[in-house]
Amino acid sequence: MSEPRRLAAGDIRNPPLSPAAARELLRAKGSRASRLDAIAVLRLQYDAAVATMLRNVAVDPKDDPVVRACAIAALAVRGERVTTEPEPPPSVRAAQIKAGDILRWRQMVADFDHGTPAAPLRVPMLLPAPATGSPVQTAQPSPQLQARIAAALSLPSHGGSLALQVVMLRCGNIELAAAADTARLNPAALLRAPARPAQLAVHHTQESDYWAASFDIVTEPANGGMRIAVLDLRGRVRFAGTGTGDAHGIAFTLQAADIAGTMPVVLRGRVVPGAFGIDSAISGTRGTARRAPQPFSGPARGQPD
Repeated sequence: MSEPRRLAAGDIRNPPLSPAAARELLRAKGSRASRLDAIAVLRLQYDAAVATMLRNVAVDPKDDPVVRACAIAALAVRGERVTTEPEPPPSVRAAQIKAGDILRWRQMVADFDHGTPAAPLRVPMLLPAPATGSPVQTAQPSPQLQARIAAALSLPSHGGSLALQVVMLRCGNIELAAAADTARLNPAALLRAPARPAQLAVHHTQESDYWAASFDIVTEPANGGMRIAVLDLRGRVRFAGTGTGDAHGIAFTLQAADIAGTMPVVLRGRVVPGAFGIDSAISGTRGTARRAPQPFSGPARGQPD
């Protein structure tokens, strides 16, 4: 299911279905759209009964393949892998591949939460920092907006109440929110051990008005400073950069990964004990060129060499 179809905490345009109504829709095997909407609600009301319902849909070879694929993805986000028939439909097979990526991302994020990643971050090539472009505006959210954003996050509280700092980022019609656990904003600790101190939430408005924590921000010590990566929900690095410690905290810079269609971005800021700030941010006006498919020079299947 595409990200804009996910109803998440804080949806104020189209109130989500009640969990009871969503369960009935999923059981009824009605229209594909209604059942996808039901899964979007149930993935936020996750419990043992919901897990069983999603599992039953995911493994049923007679069910709608697209609905099965959505159920497989919803289970993967909760850490569950699904085994289907040996030769599932293409959409189900694609969902299984995506689920594998999601499960690896979950484990990676959990490892950073505990400061014990299995391997160092692999950072891709980055786009050059744009010299000119559209400024990214920053702002503080209202208490009501911060509550909506907080409801979409998955930062652990580590046994206590989670103290958040949220900074809004706006560029054109794109609205993001950087949210950090202030207890994790300890420059000395960040320069010493891996961590997941923050997430980046995205404001979706196309079909419903909601916030989703679509990116995790992880850090690790490197070369006397700090390496930073912003990971999407499949564990892919979308932005990366470095931080350098000084007497006042950590000065950091982030740039966009060199991925087709990505806008060049540069963001500079600082981490001090218990807080972070954005000093400047610029988004370039053009994305990277989309890579054209290369011609296949070998013989077609079933044809002689």
